[in-house]
Amino acid sequence: MIYNDIRDRWDKGKHGPVYENLTDFEQKKKWDQKEGKGIEQIFHVRKSFDDVGFIRNFLTDEMIRDLIASEQEEHEDDEEKEMPEPAEIRNNIVNSLLNSGEPVIVVEDGNFQNSRQLVLRHKYAHRELDVNFRDMTLSRLYYVWKRPVHLITPVDGNDVLFSHDGKNISHQVISVHNDEEDILPGSI
Repeated sequence: MIYNDIRDRWDKGKHGPVYENLTDFEQKKKWDQKEGKGIEQIFHVRKSFDDVGFIRNFLTDEMIRDLIASEQEEHEDDEEKEMPEPAEIRNNIVNSLLNSGEPVIVVEDGNFQNSRQLVLRHKYAHRELDVNFRDMTLSRLYYVWKRPVHLITPVDGNDVLFSHDGKNISHQVISVHNDEEDILPGSI
């Protein structure tokens, strides 16, 4: 779909500042400078861009809106939801590609409360951790660390502390996010 769009745009000259600055929708729709450089541009893009650059530069707002519209048509019986802006959708796709799609988890404290407990924090990128992998990782980290292991990660918009004590995995909300302020009931 994106390559078809690239071919069409470069065959018709629908790129660059002159085209991008057009404000008349009908003029943009009918624009055809007969450049015929679509295939050439596709080879250039394949050679010059990685996945992230490809999505950032060639997944257009118009294409995203078209995909959303076709998705809504397929599910027209469903409750209508407010759709995010195309830039937000594009950024979510890019974020899923960064770090090979793996979450970024950093050590926040290797000696929490002077008790050699490990505290990790998930650097949230608009994707919550997979529950099974989260729990399996905590279990394996406990096996290696031999002390309680904790992980702070967002769940449903709130920071939640997951802990493994060698037997069980428990969790508690440590900060509740609302529109006005954060409320911190926990001590981490």
